[in-house]
Amino acid sequence: MGFILTILYLILSFLSPADMIPWAAPYRPLIIIGGLALIASVPAAILNQFTFRAWQIYLLPGLLLGMGMSRIWMGWIGGAYDALFEFGFAGIVLYLVAINVDSFARFRAVFTVFVLLALSILAVCFSAYYFGFDSENLILQQNIYQYEGWGPIAVEPRLRWYGFLNDPNDLAQNFLLTIPFLILPWIRLQPLSRFFLIVLPILVLLFGVYLTHSRGALIGLGALVAFAFKDKLGYLGSFILSWAAFTTMLGLNFAGARGFSLAGSARSRLDLWSDGLGMIKSSPIFGIGFNRYSYHADQTAHNSFLLPLAEIGLIGYFFWLGIIVLTVIELNTLSNLHPADESLLLLRRYSRAVRLALVAFLASSWFLSRSYTITLYMLLGLGVALAEMARRRGINTMPRGIQHALAVTVFCELATGFLVYLMVRSRSF
Repeated sequence: MGFILTILYLILSFLSPADMIPWAAPYRPLIIIGGLALIASVPAAILNQFTFRAWQIYLLPGLLLGMGMSRIWMGWIGGAYDALFEFGFAGIVLYLVAINVDSFARFRAVFTVFVLLALSILAVCFSAYYFGFDSENLILQQNIYQYEGWGPIAVEPRLRWYGFLNDPNDLAQNFLLTIPFLILPWIRLQPLSRFFLIVLPILVLLFGVYLTHSRGALIGLGALVAFAFKDKLGYLGSFILSWAAFTTMLGLNFAGARGFSLAGSARSRLDLWSDGLGMIKSSPIFGIGFNRYSYHADQTAHNSFLLPLAEIGLIGYFFWLGIIVLTVIELNTLSNLHPADESLLLLRRYSRAVRLALVAFLASSWFLSRSYTITLYMLLGLGVALAEMARRRGINTMPRGIQHALAVTVFCELATGFLVYLMVRSRSF
């Protein structure tokens, strides 16, 4: 029951019934289904003998505490409860997926639903783009400016969806993340089936990315290509292929009329990052308050690492980044397994797919604010679920120990902050 409710919760989260069907909003379907799924997951964890040895499930309450403390520190005690509620819709997904996806069959069910959701959403968006169906909600008519302070020189239509995929960048990123899961059945299919079930859907999804004109998705696509071919081509070969794919997409006008401009969009990002560094300096320990970045700057951070660092401080950011670092370490371990049987082979293949999707997500998020989106916690939950399946088979998913993983987290915490600082300082050169 817990697994079925988890699938239903994911479907409703992506489809956003409160936006598609406004009359359903007062009934809070996500809260009801999410609560029921969480309750049903408790006996599921006991019956499925969940080991509770995944450190990520203990770091998540630390993250929630950091979010609450960030608002209390700013003098808003009641805001602590609001922070837990605002983040809960996304954070709960990690628990639901980690506990209920306890077999390869259930893993396949989750990524199949994820892929079908992306293709279904894209089909509706196509109908909006070409036939005008609900185009006022599904097509963003974005003004294009040549110079700051001048009037728009053009209007560019961009695909978007409802709910947390309302931003075209979010939608493009979601399309991109389905590609590693689409490729999974490749070796089991005949050439004709590969074309219709894998190649054709990937081309359609890439065309959907094109219609969003998301620059962040292009960066994610470059990272996806680089990591997908790293083992076969080496670092240099995969980098060259990635750069070729990136420049080809630019040549095909994937970024739209806005393009990539060091004097325009990049500089505006760096200005926002500079504001974020000032926020960190003003309140380094607990931050300036969860979801409060845009109250201290013109926009949100447009950097998924800087955003939590500024909003929930060094302590909260440690928990947020720790969940990601520990998951990547475990996925790396499983991706390098030498399979002795079919189950280990599946563990390796599925871990590589999740790792690839996570890399694409994080790379595209360097210029986007996606720190608290459901998609991230679904991927992390899948990583935790695979590690749990591996532990049941006697595999040590963290061979160098938790102390090493936490040390890596601290290093990454300092490194990401320093990298943002260096990029902001580059404005002076």
